[in-house]
Amino acid sequence: MAGPRLSLPVAVTVFPRDIPLLPRTWIEDAYSNLIHYGEAEAGRHFAALEQPQILVDEIRTGLRSVRKGA
Repeated sequence: MAGPRLSLPVAVTVFPRDIPLLPRTWIEDAYSNLIHYGEAEAGRHFAALEQPQILVDEIRTGLRSVRKGA
């Protein structure tokens, strides 16, 4: 994969109608310290407007992983 690689903790949530819809294997390869991977049941690119509760729940889940490691 070309480009910089992130080693810091990364949390990713994939929304089913997002463009582009990235495969989990690509995400795992791009982010060596993936602490959370979530698949939302609904939503597109503008998840904050379309599915705010799902987005907030996913952010909290991702951050919870970081807090446990601190």
